[in-house]
Amino acid sequence: MAARVNHGPLTARQWEVATWIAKGLDNGEIATRLDLSRATVASHVTKILKKLRCGSRVQIAVWVTEVRLRAQPAGDHADHARRCSPGL
Repeated sequence: MAARVNHGPLTARQWEVATWIAKGLDNGEIATRLDLSRATVASHVTKILKKLRCGSRVQIAVWVTEVRLRAQPAGDHADHARRCSPGL
């Protein structure tokens, strides 16, 4: 079950766009997935960049990843570390 995430200063739609950015989708792909125009997605991206004070889509992706990690229960981090580091 996915943890409930506090998406900070972003609206629910902006969070949704940001999560697709974090998955590597471009504006056209996001527009298709969310049934929006490319212009609307571009507007969301501009607002996200401004709200988060980010300079790039990569920084948005990093922010989304950090927010998601903070939302996970503490035990999930240890489980992930064990899977990634067999010596633990």
